Amino acid sequence: MRYQLLFQRTIPGFEPSEQSYAVAREVLDWGRRVLAGIGVTDPADVDLYTALIAGLVAQQNANEPGGDRWTRQLDRVIDMYLAEMVPAPSQH
Repeated sequence: MRYQLLFQRTIPGFEPSEQSYAVAREVLDWGRRVLAGIGVTDPADVDLYTALIAGLVAQQNANEPGGDRWTRQLDRVIDMYLAEMVPAPSQH
């Protein structure tokens, strides 16, 4: 239910409180710092990361609430993302 309220605009016109939204911003800012630490700083690349994670969460919530069918894919999705975004060290 929290996910729906914060990210899906389930109730027309609903706006989360500043206090509630601050938690979401804090998590997003933390993610940006982690990604920046590995060289991912382009806002479009950060958007792609959040879209991948949000997609897994949405699939999980919509199709198997309480299960793990899509959340089990998290490591694979992150590995694929990093393979695209972070260049491999050159071998000399």
